[in-house]
Amino acid sequence: MVAKYGLENRTTYITFSLEGMKELIKRAPAGTEVYYLNGELTPEQLKEMGAAGMDYNSSVVLKHRDWVDQCHQLGLKVNVWTVDDKHAALLDMLLDMDIDFITTNTPEPVQQIIFERGISTYP
Repeated sequence: MVAKYGLENRTTYITFSLEGMKELIKRAPAGTEVYYLNGELTPEQLKEMGAAGMDYNSSVVLKHRDWVDQCHQLGLKVNVWTVDDKHAALLDMLLDMDIDFITTNTPEPVQQIIFERGISTYP
């Protein structure tokens, strides 16, 4: 369906399935970003498999804070989910860790917090 509508260059995949991730990396056009969500793979393992990075729950990222720097050193990106405006202290910690993306159910308040911190280039 992605190919049918010409959306290959605008599609990013996320999956909880390890087999699904491997299959997407194999089948998607070169350069398509595929992120893994389960949280048990290290940055090195993700890189070896061809993932674009980790997309882990905030509890996993806080447990393995060093993985954020490891991802960046390997050229991988980091997304954290699900961080809402009611989690302002958590959001502050994650922003201090230089994560790349945030999944949220409350985009406007989270964006406001990011703006108030003076992060104008945050995705």
